[in-house]
Amino acid sequence: MIGLRGLERAGCMSNFYPTDEPLSAISRRGFILRSAGVSMGLMLIACTRDQSDTYRALLDADEMPRVLPLREYAILRVLSERIVPGAAALGVAARIDRELALHPERLQRDFRDALRLLEFWPLATRWSRFTRLTPQQQDLELETMTHSRFASRRLAFQALRMLILFFYYTQESTWSAIGYTGPWVERGS
Repeated sequence: MIGLRGLERAGCMSNFYPTDEPLSAISRRGFILRSAGVSMGLMLIACTRDQSDTYRALLDADEMPRVLPLREYAILRVLSERIVPGAAALGVAARIDRELALHPERLQRDFRDALRLLEFWPLATRWSRFTRLTPQQQDLELETMTHSRFASRRLAFQALRMLILFFYYTQESTWSAIGYTGPWVERGS
């Protein structure tokens, strides 16, 4: 097997290392670029690795998503509880999951992407996924998403938040807390 030194002597590495410096010498810029590449690779591995047990632990024993994958469903459940305390007990995540079954695949994919953005963005700033942060750190992260300079991040959070609030406040058990007595027209028998 020919090593890097052998390839360098044979002139095969001239395109990769155009200078006359030996392979062991590395510039500060090269070090930073390689370090960033390795970090991005590790983050990609962390994002794609199967962690179903970790996410399963965030759900109740009898809870099982219908449309969303387990990871995204668990993220939605944690997020709904942070936005409206008590939303998990009312099954807001399950209602959203059921509702997604009635919509096209493209909308479902966009919804999953928004949840993944929420889950993995903190890896870049806090070195942890959203679901692994403490409740106080999660609230702080949601606050930073509200005022983010990135429009896609702000819009993803606003869309998720509005959907969670809609499905929370459309349940009769929440009406009395906000002073809503119900619809004027009686429901049919």
